[in-house]
Amino acid sequence: MRVNNMSVRSRVLKKFVKGDFLFSMLIFLSVGIANAQIRVNQVGYYTHGEKIGVGISMGAGSFELIDVSNGTSVFTGTLGAARTWPQSGESARVLDFSSFQTPGSYKLKVGGTESFVFKIKDDIMNPVLKGVLRSYFYNRASTSNKTGKMLLNATVAGDWVRQGGHPDNQVLVHSSAASAARPEGTVISCPRGWYDAGDYNKYVVNSGITTYSILAAYENYHQLFDTLNTNIWESFSGGVPDILDEAVWNLRWLLTMQDPNDGGVYHKLTTKNFSGDNNMPSGLNDTRYVVQKTSTATYDLAAVMAQAYRIFQHHEATFPGLADSCLQAAKAAWVWGNANHSILYSQPNDITTGAYGDWRADDERLWAAAELYISTGNENYASSITTGLNADIPGWQNVTTLGYLSLMAYETQLSTSFSWAIDLVMDQADNYINAYNSSAYKMAFGSNNWEFSWGSNAIDGNVGMVLMAAYEHTRDTTYFNAAMSCMDYVLGRNATNYSMITGFGTQSTKFPHHRISHADGITEPVPGLVVGGPNRSPSSGEGNCANYGAFNASKYRDVYCSFSTNENAINYIAPFVYLAGALEANHHGIISNRKEIIGVEDKVLNEGSIIFYPNPANHQINIELEEPSIITVYSISGNKVYVGDQSVVDVSNLPEGVYVLSVKSEENVQTRKLLIRR
Repeated sequence: MRVNNMSVRSRVLKKFVKGDFLFSMLIFLSVGIANAQIRVNQVGYYTHGEKIGVGISMGAGSFELIDVSNGTSVFTGTLGAARTWPQSGESARVLDFSSFQTPGSYKLKVGGTESFVFKIKDDIMNPVLKGVLRSYFYNRASTSNKTGKMLLNATVAGDWVRQGGHPDNQVLVHSSAASAARPEGTVISCPRGWYDAGDYNKYVVNSGITTYSILAAYENYHQLFDTLNTNIWESFSGGVPDILDEAVWNLRWLLTMQDPNDGGVYHKLTTKNFSGDNNMPSGLNDTRYVVQKTSTATYDLAAVMAQAYRIFQHHEATFPGLADSCLQAAKAAWVWGNANHSILYSQPNDITTGAYGDWRADDERLWAAAELYISTGNENYASSITTGLNADIPGWQNVTTLGYLSLMAYETQLSTSFSWAIDLVMDQADNYINAYNSSAYKMAFGSNNWEFSWGSNAIDGNVGMVLMAAYEHTRDTTYFNAAMSCMDYVLGRNATNYSMITGFGTQSTKFPHHRISHADGITEPVPGLVVGGPNRSPSSGEGNCANYGAFNASKYRDVYCSFSTNENAINYIAPFVYLAGALEANHHGIISNRKEIIGVEDKVLNEGSIIFYPNPANHQINIELEEPSIITVYSISGNKVYVGDQSVVDVSNLPEGVYVLSVKSEENVQTRKLLIRR
């Protein structure tokens, strides 16, 4: 975001008055600093996954893993070689305890220094997944329905009850967005959507990548999300996964941002200036506007709506007509975008809120073409997917790779081959494997200066998304472990020693630049928010409220006024919805298989799924087959260890570990992860 000279004093005073401040400071002094030498994922690690801690400024020697239930040492390991991380200036040693696989609560210990407590557990990322997904519910605009009923009540919102805000049913067309059909001052209705970041405005381009990431999580791992209950308002009605109900809240707003007269899309819905620093949304009534149609916003909407079509065509009974509306909106946006290809956002003189400006629209156009091609099978869209754009880590200003990731996921279902795009994604993933292998912290993120820019945590999360795509493509666990390191980073294995997801971890962000958390009078911030993270160039507009250090990786402060490092944003959260979902799905034996929900225009394909049990298996697995099939079991390195056609598979001769089960019929091939344990 971008705002505020506000002193942190009022926020700290609120904590002090509640009796929490002194206690928090004592905990920080006695625990936080004492634990600063050992950095861990403060939530925890998967039972059968890689487990890495990092020791700072330590000599050679050994470390212990302590069971906190009884204080006993249950594992001893050797500290890794000392290596300097240039981004933090620290000498770091890796503490690898991956071979320890007993669930419980633990801490690492080196001499007299101990880490924060963490857990080892099979579904360790499940609470994080629910938390980050649920954060969107807390950030909804227009949260009172037509009868005035409050949607964020105590039943679903817990401590963070609030009144509805910004109904956005009387939004004005700004002069920059005026047309013959909708002249300046025209009143339109644009309700719903999510507040973008710490402020109360709504921006299409940032909403685009956010909604894509959430829908992509469902596309790839719908078996997990179909049963994931996040206790939002819609959870009680049933029939649709909560993740889709949440996405619909924003999709319906996005649809209102398209001018029905020509298909162009307004860039943002905003007040003229940032408002409400000390106010809850229900206390604000500033006039709000839709501002300027742009090529980037229009192509972004085309891409997301094409993606939404192929998902919501399977939920017609609950959302009648939504899928068709999405597809028609995508097509109309495509036409307008092609006729107005280079209209980039230019901030009007009387508007000072976030610009989300761009220097080109080629990447948005490619992304839109990819999603439309996948959803319709129309080769005219395929012809617009041309070479020349790199597979950079996704961000709202660079969405090329989103198109490549979708083409990669649907590779076997498309008539036209885009192997060159997949190669670009794999090259990018391999760059991050190199970083992971050479990192003093053994993490994929953080080897380059540019990664510590505004919203660095979003970069970390999107690196994780690309690595998970590479893992799904190859089944090479190196990609999986590197992706997990991106989650470890944001949850505490970093130079700040903070978990930067509110509500998760012993030392997590407490004072995010988030207006609702700042003004609600509640001690703890809204949970599940991901803040921007270390920023090599903090904003000069913050004044002296935050005293940043000399190194990129530690330029972070947990104070409200540090909006350039501690503001949350919807696009910071979204990749961690995807990443946490991907990690959880794979640990539940669900392997990405998007062809189960691919659509060809006006045709819905049957889903189908492998039903096999038990998983984990001991001596044999039973597979329910509806037609003759070839069954293949692969080791995690890709070697075939079983081939047959019977519904009972003997696995008694296979060592414990992770395998891939493939069932191939005449119609399709499906894969799932298989665990063998004894």
